[in-house]
Amino acid sequence: MAELDATISRAAARGTSDRARQTITALPMPPQQHSVLVILCGLMRYWKLGLGGMRRHVFDPNPNTTFGLALLTSRWIVCTDSDRKNGECPCFGKLPNNLTDAVANELPRRVKIVHTDFGSALRKGLKQGEQWSYRLATSHAAIEAYGLVAKYDHLLVLRPDVYLTKPLLVSRACSAFASLVIISGTRQRMMHFHDRDWDWALLACEPRALHIWLRPHLTSSVACQPGELPGLPPDFRGVWNAKAIKPGIDGIGWHECAALRDLTQEHLNVSNLDAQGIFSRLLVARLTALPQVAFGKLRPQGCLRAVNFSSS
Repeated sequence: MAELDATISRAAARGTSDRARQTITALPMPPQQHSVLVILCGLMRYWKLGLGGMRRHVFDPNPNTTFGLALLTSRWIVCTDSDRKNGECPCFGKLPNNLTDAVANELPRRVKIVHTDFGSALRKGLKQGEQWSYRLATSHAAIEAYGLVAKYDHLLVLRPDVYLTKPLLVSRACSAFASLVIISGTRQRMMHFHDRDWDWALLACEPRALHIWLRPHLTSSVACQPGELPGLPPDFRGVWNAKAIKPGIDGIGWHECAALRDLTQEHLNVSNLDAQGIFSRLLVARLTALPQVAFGKLRPQGCLRAVNFSSS
């Protein structure tokens, strides 16, 4: 990890004040042009709909921003066991032979694909929810070592099957918010770190904050030890206490525990956009399915064909 740390050249901490949070809508857009590397990571489920949402709520609202896109996915796996269980795999179809060109055709001309990684990047024994974080961590480490991360001011991580519920003004958000902004999921459910999913979309205003956030997924040497539980950031509402968190390599929440500890030591903070109503919505029909009470399962409403992004 020391070699990866050596590749990170951006090292300025940015704080967040309550006043900045309250007046974000009144902030003027910074005059300078910013650059953003969009890291599209995950299986290509409903990817055309996801790219449509990205155009509407990321690319179009930031006309003066220079975007590059890194595509980190699998060329062979499209759906998970959960998708298969709910009968949704046929909805995703087969991936095009030339996936890179197909994705490029859905992007604005000014957005260029600067990196692709179609390796599986899977680790045996991990749960499906953890596989995405591991894929992101390994691929991010690779593009960081290549020097690609250092060429951009900010990093925006999105899943192909996710879209944002409102336009994201990147420069404005990074002027008012934290070093690492987690764009929470729309689905509410109480967990140890937050009452919403926190691994669907991320905005790293400070690129090195993403490195620290992902580092625990690559090495156990940074695992939390008893007594190291840091405070939960104020914008998060999880069950964050010694009884709910099990520090250590096999414990619940140890990734977040280790990352928060190390971010705090580097004077980097973590926030979200919940108060601004900007969330990430998953393009999977089973999350909007009707309950099938007799069997205690969900009955899919059918394949998603279109999304009205203006009413998200």
